[in-house]
Amino acid sequence: MDLWILIFLEATKLNCDVIILTETWHSNNDTSNFSIPSYDSFFSYRKINKCDGVAIYVRSCLNARVSPADIKGANASLLTFDHGQKNKRLLAIYRPPSENEMIFNQSLANYIDNLNSNEIIKGPSDSS
Repeated sequence: MDLWILIFLEATKLNCDVIILTETWHSNNDTSNFSIPSYDSFFSYRKINKCDGVAIYVRSCLNARVSPADIKGANASLLTFDHGQKNKRLLAIYRPPSENEMIFNQSLANYIDNLNSNEIIKGPSDSS
């Protein structure tokens, strides 16, 4: 997996601080093979289905921390990292289409409400 990321980053000349991949198909036993130079890597696997898995790569200089995020019907991790003078938070989420969307949405809303932060970065999501 990391070889394709390296090829993509080189071909596009993107300078990404954070890379989040979902549906990585990895398990808790095979994460040591996935690394990118100058990035810290974090992996989450809940075995929701065979496509499960969330991989997070963060530039080492950002002092990132990752903790599990308790969101029903999803594999989710909360990434906290330094950005300038502020700490930023980013949720990395994989929600399989087979999971109940209403339960997921309510659980996600509750989780975000409990974060008590204006520093949440929102990204694209797949609600299929």
